[in-house]
Amino acid sequence: MTSLHEYEAWLDTLDKKLFLADGLIQAEFDHPISIPLTECANVSGLKLWATRLREALKTNHSALPVKYLVERFLRLALEANRVSATRDQVMADLRQEWDIKNEYTDF
Repeated sequence: MTSLHEYEAWLDTLDKKLFLADGLIQAEFDHPISIPLTECANVSGLKLWATRLREALKTNHSALPVKYLVERFLRLALEANRVSATRDQVMADLRQEWDIKNEYTDF
């Protein structure tokens, strides 16, 4: 197995820990968080919960790809709630609010 395959397998494992169930987006890492879909029905709610998720992920015992997981959260919430904004639009807002100049940097 190559490094790329190992990385993709690791991301698949992480995807199983950030999932949609019963009207909630569950993040089951060291500091679990449950995000109500009803509070992610607009951009301001998405940004609020993305910020809370980011804070929870950054306190994880082992390093996590925070940007990847925040993007996954946004994909799940945007699709479930059919919000008119795109993931890229919300991510651009978050990078600006979080003062992240390089879009390729992990959060």
